[in-house]
Amino acid sequence: MRHDESGIRKLVRRVRLTAAATLLWGLAACGGGDGGSGPTLTVQDDAASAKVGGAAVGIHATVAGSAQAPGWTLSGPGSLSTTSGADVQYLPPDPSTYDADATVVVTATLGQLSRSVQIALAARDLEGNHWTTSRERSITWQAVAQANGVFVAVGENGGLARSADGTTWTVIDTEDGSNWIGVAYGNSTWMAVAQGGQVMTSPDGATWTPATALFAEGASEATTLAQLAFGGGRFVAAGADRTWVGDGRTWSSSATGLVAVAYGNGVFVGANPDGLYVSADGAQWSRSVALDPTTLLTVKSVAFGDGRFMATDFFDQTLTSTDGRSWSLSSTQFHGVGWRLDYAAGQWWTGVADSIFGSSDAGASWITYELPGNPALLRFAASPQTFVAAGQSGELWSGVDASGLVARTARRVGDVAALDFAHGRLLAATDEGLMTGTPAAAAAVAWEAPLQLQQGLDVAAPLSIAHDADGVVVAVGYCWNYAGNIVYKIARSTDGVTWSAIDLGHPFHGVMHVMHDGQRFVIDDTKGDVYASADGLSWTQTAVLPLPAGVAMWPLASGGGRYVVVGTQGFVATSTDLANWTIAPTVSSAGAPLAFGDVAWDGHAFVAVGDGGMVATSTDGLSWTLAGSATSEPLFAVRVLADGRRVAAGGHGALESSLDGVHWMPHGPRTSQALLAIVEAGGQLFAAGQDGLVEVSVR
Repeated sequence: MRHDESGIRKLVRRVRLTAAATLLWGLAACGGGDGGSGPTLTVQDDAASAKVGGAAVGIHATVAGSAQAPGWTLSGPGSLSTTSGADVQYLPPDPSTYDADATVVVTATLGQLSRSVQIALAARDLEGNHWTTSRERSITWQAVAQANGVFVAVGENGGLARSADGTTWTVIDTEDGSNWIGVAYGNSTWMAVAQGGQVMTSPDGATWTPATALFAEGASEATTLAQLAFGGGRFVAAGADRTWVGDGRTWSSSATGLVAVAYGNGVFVGANPDGLYVSADGAQWSRSVALDPTTLLTVKSVAFGDGRFMATDFFDQTLTSTDGRSWSLSSTQFHGVGWRLDYAAGQWWTGVADSIFGSSDAGASWITYELPGNPALLRFAASPQTFVAAGQSGELWSGVDASGLVARTARRVGDVAALDFAHGRLLAATDEGLMTGTPAAAAAVAWEAPLQLQQGLDVAAPLSIAHDADGVVVAVGYCWNYAGNIVYKIARSTDGVTWSAIDLGHPFHGVMHVMHDGQRFVIDDTKGDVYASADGLSWTQTAVLPLPAGVAMWPLASGGGRYVVVGTQGFVATSTDLANWTIAPTVSSAGAPLAFGDVAWDGHAFVAVGDGGMVATSTDGLSWTLAGSATSEPLFAVRVLADGRRVAAGGHGALESSLDGVHWMPHGPRTSQALLAIVEAGGQLFAAGQDGLVEVSVR
């Protein structure tokens, strides 16, 4: 009996051990427990990319150690053929619902295990879907120097450039947008300083590294920097309120403010509004020349060369000194002296908008070299073989000497407020003037110098351009008169090159916009004025809209037998004849009036865009429906392409498109600059904006 009881106990123990082992295996299979091996899951796709409206992509899961089938989920546009099983197909979206680049993630899940694959979804090859940067932001060059076998130029908008020969330049974008105002070489180091106190150093002018800033943003000692010089083993940065001296790692400052600084014959010389200063070490300064309102006005520039210093004042007089303490005033008064003075290639140099001037006798006489296109060359440097000039036009010029200068880099375009395409040329309304460009084969734009408009017309800042079917082009903008007041202007051209001024006989009252409705040109301005012309020559005022207080009227569009104009504070007005207007109810969102930026007709409805990425549509201009935008950036331009698609552009390079005006798909942002204008031109789509930035989209 006892023997039987012993056997029973052994049997029970075996059963319990078997049950425990089974439990441990089960825990391991479910991803739990401390021992054993569980199931495995791997996922493989047939392709790593797909195209909108294209073929499906097969995705396969392999499971070991489990009889269960994985589940499938999708993150991104498109759909899956099933939600469970060993195999699934990713189905790209139909282009009627989505047509933009995206990254799609397909995930298989088995218990606590999950594995994913990424698929790069590409939009169709249509204008507006894929963009490249044709022209980077414009640079206004502020300084250029030559040392250690290379030229280095620095400028605004984060621009630096390097050249070994002064002919071929490599532009280096620092990507921080700093306004670099000075560059110098010393202690085997290139140094650049920015207006806001930033410092960068380089061993060769090609590779730049941020260094210790002169001051922190907002610091009490912060000042606006103007120029950089090297001498006596130290760098000196001239600022409006303080001057800084250091080696790039440590800096100290003095309370002497300078607008220009130079080094020579063992001393630094600086200029400020009350005279000329001299320093042996760049730290301790003493005034050597005081201003005298009868003989010497504010000194604006100083440079060293040929064993002496030269300075210029606002009387366009020149002063010279060998030691920075005793100065001689030239008897020659030369009215061409610009804001900056340099010594290069054995001569003193200065420049204005359309000319540069050289003197080999310390300012006693000057030779004038006229240049096309008003490049405003203000800074100069030279090697034994090459003379280089840098200008505010954004160009770097070089030649064997000043008589043979050639532009080597692209011209500054400035902010582009509007674009048009006529006579096979792009027309851009920029703050540099009215410019033309030719689309190049590599989706680039070759911009020419600002157009010299005839009959005394100087549209310093054109704002809008439109053309008719006969090739007549009308541009509107503004300039400043001799009294310093803004004057709004109209210009007309039949070829996009030769322009004439149009005088209405009375002034416009605000910023203008021009469009062509298929029969006539129409101009509206921010104050509510509306004008019309069949030929761009003879204009008739058709209406003055009664704008609510604080409202500015913006662009106008036409379609469906109706005109619609939009503005700030949710303002919209409509008309069928340009004479009688109906002001629509204020367009609002969550009780707040919307600020419109642009409006267009898409063949079925008006599409308006504005602040906060707002998109609204209306068939009659009176009742508006908010659509789903793909961005929260402000939108400044909307255009309807030849195939009916809508494209909008805005802040921080925002770009989006829509097939129906209601559902929008993102294609940006790609840059920190705002895009302000869009035009379709010969199979390409151009979007342009701040600092001359141009984005190009091709099929």
